[in-house]
Amino acid sequence: MNYDFSTAHQIRIRGKSVEIKKWLKELCDVFDKGASYSQIQDEVNNLENIVEPVQYTFGVYHRIYFNRDSILYVPNVSGDDAKKFHFEVFKKLFDKAKNNFEKNY
Repeated sequence: MNYDFSTAHQIRIRGKSVEIKKWLKELCDVFDKGASYSQIQDEVNNLENIVEPVQYTFGVYHRIYFNRDSILYVPNVSGDDAKKFHFEVFKKLFDKAKNNFEKNY
């Protein structure tokens, strides 16, 4: 797994399809105890065939784009202060998901 943190308040997670599938599950689990997973489950099950990024928004403030080998997080807000704030919120959730991912897989 490769994790890139951008100065533009973005996080890119890169890995194999099987790792990306597990990461998506962990992200859904930390965001809303897995309730959102059912909304992206069809794409996740077909992840190996997804080349163009699929967009998914957690709540109002957090957006991800994912395909077979990466996940990109961007804050779904405008303005630098808002992006910085919501990036920090996501970073805490990211750390929790990363710990779960490393522990479970």
